[in-house]
Amino acid sequence: MGRCNKASRYAHGWLTIVLLMVFSGPLYAGEAEDFYVANVEALVQAKCIACHRVGGVGSPNLIFSSSATANHQAFDSYVNTPTNGANASQVLSKITGKLGHGGGVQIIEGSAEYQTFSNYMDLLSVAVSATYTVVPSAGRGGSISPSDPVFVNANDTTSFTVTADEGYELRIVGGTCGGSMMETTYNTAPVVRDCTVSVKFKRSGEEGGTQRAEAVPTLSSLTLLVMSGLILVLGVLNLRGRTF
Repeated sequence: MGRCNKASRYAHGWLTIVLLMVFSGPLYAGEAEDFYVANVEALVQAKCIACHRVGGVGSPNLIFSSSATANHQAFDSYVNTPTNGANASQVLSKITGKLGHGGGVQIIEGSAEYQTFSNYMDLLSVAVSATYTVVPSAGRGGSISPSDPVFVNANDTTSFTVTADEGYELRIVGGTCGGSMMETTYNTAPVVRDCTVSVKFKRSGEEGGTQRAEAVPTLSSLTLLVMSGLILVLGVLNLRGRTF
């Protein structure tokens, strides 16, 4: 019985770890900013901003301001570049005066304040990046593939295949994503918000998808024509006067 209980507890422990690994990312991602605002911002304003500000002597890679949201975003960018949690340990070392920190010891390792920073680094390191939706659409005369909305991580790009029907050709690719066309593939710019890709087609041989308008004489052309006629008539009359 003792062995069964021990095995059951062991299995339960591993199940708990697996569940935490699966579900902690989205949970922590939602908590990171709230945790920063409630627990870390006051420490940054008291101990960091004197040097880590615009015009300060701190690293230009980590600049703070009076905005808690902006400061959280600054930490998020610094800690998670180039990969999640890449610089978390460096932040913890710097605040305790290590790695040649120009500001010296700001927070004592092992203190409650240090634990607050450590918890925040953990939350940041597992945070899931923002995801945006790219919505494609195609007008009459062709198609775009994929045709369903595409979900893209922040600052990533995506691509679509544009195909014109028989008798049609591509007129223009528009929308709000921005990007470039290469042969039959449209590549978006880095996606930073929800956006759209819209393609329009025209019948082959049409210019801009519209019929050419016939040239209409302008007022100046008509005026010149009338004046030329009057000059001709006056010349003829003058010639006849001389003859008779």
